[in-house]
Amino acid sequence: MPYHNPLRLWLSAVMLVLCAAPCPAGEGAIDLTEVPPQGGRAVESYSGAPNEAGVLETYRLKLPEFREACYFSPDANWPAGANRTVPSVVEGDFSRMLKDGFAPYPTVGTPARQGSCAVLKLEDGDYLCLTPVVGRKAMSWLYVTDDGGLELRAGTLGTAAVSCDLPLLAWARSPDPYAAFRRAWSAAITSPAAADMAELRTNKSYPEPFRYLGWCSWEEYRKDIDSGLLQDAVQTLNESDVPVRWALIDDGWLQTKGGKLLDFGPNEKFPNGWGPVLEKRSDDGVRWMGLWINFCGFWRGVHPDNSLPKNIASELMEVTSGGLMPKGNPEAVRTFYRFYLQWVARTGFDFVKVDNQATSLRLYRGSANAVRASRLGKQVLERTCRRNLDALLNCMAHNALCTFTTPESAVTRCSIDYRVGNAAKARSHLHQSFQNTLWLGQTVWPDHDMFHSSDEASGRMMAVSKALAGTEITLDATLA
Repeated sequence: MPYHNPLRLWLSAVMLVLCAAPCPAGEGAIDLTEVPPQGGRAVESYSGAPNEAGVLETYRLKLPEFREACYFSPDANWPAGANRTVPSVVEGDFSRMLKDGFAPYPTVGTPARQGSCAVLKLEDGDYLCLTPVVGRKAMSWLYVTDDGGLELRAGTLGTAAVSCDLPLLAWARSPDPYAAFRRAWSAAITSPAAADMAELRTNKSYPEPFRYLGWCSWEEYRKDIDSGLLQDAVQTLNESDVPVRWALIDDGWLQTKGGKLLDFGPNEKFPNGWGPVLEKRSDDGVRWMGLWINFCGFWRGVHPDNSLPKNIASELMEVTSGGLMPKGNPEAVRTFYRFYLQWVARTGFDFVKVDNQATSLRLYRGSANAVRASRLGKQVLERTCRRNLDALLNCMAHNALCTFTTPESAVTRCSIDYRVGNAAKARSHLHQSFQNTLWLGQTVWPDHDMFHSSDEASGRMMAVSKALAGTEITLDATLA
């Protein structure tokens, strides 16, 4: 159900949207030196075919003079992004990002030229936030040019011609950087090209399970989980004085081969299915149980020799990884994701963590329309989880398409993984978590990842920072 609130109506009324001509500064440019404090650009009723890179249009951005800029881009894994978006700080222009060896974080690779957001500290002290917009059939992104400038590129990352309102850019200027982010994202998600695809976090409810302390299997056990181990773990949590109220079963249970999914059900380590584990739930202990799944089936999609039901297998197509994904049409996408998520709910799980979401756009790249196919999958994911489960935790969702397709979900991982015993990586992890909240936090609450409460190097740091962040706190420690 779409929201109708005064903020949305006000923004729709004041937002400047350019219709036929994309910019006032001449063909192929958008002039941001003299614009209203808040606004946007789009091309109504656009028609065109992408080039071989999937790009429809490219615009040079004419920027006001600025002292510093913070540019949010993933490592070279664009457009996937995973959980690896980092803020790069530059001065005067963006040429610093192009220098050999530039790496703002030792734990993340070289930042990509493609960016999902930027904020400039102008010479007069104001902040200007730039937010490329994602629509239903096309999306835009920032790009650092060879001369240290910025371009805005719009495309489908596909091959087929498209007719749609072409989303371009939203911006906001304010003496307060937080206000600049908030207003720019408000303008972006209320633009006609992106209407009802996302919702501001302030209009969402925080999922009830995540208001309590939780536990996750990953950091301690990795993929070495089985039915008996998990039964013992949940029972130990129930008997503990620590008030853990939910448990998340992470990776290690799926039937896979070569990085691709074979079937939805649990593997041979769970001979009696999920029943024995789920029966360990307790009103006085672990009340909610969650299950990790992979948005693409598995890391490289679905295996060609899968054991999925025929009505689902017939709706799959080959993608760049050599695996399979749902065909890029509404019927195929609904068939795959509804069955998968409804199976999770029927099995008895209360919520779901959906990993590897942003990779979908990369796997579909080179198909007819990668943006549309990936967006349809996210849309069905959101709707099906809302109707069947108590909560959805997004993970590896650091591209703009995932961020813009969050009308229902309220929590997304905001940084690279925590690692036990590594204080330097913990500091990097926390810095990225808080910095990425500037843009991710406009539509979702940030998930800071699990941590070992017994970690002598950074356990206290993790506990304090997560409490300050207002996000859920997830323990992942050896259970004695």
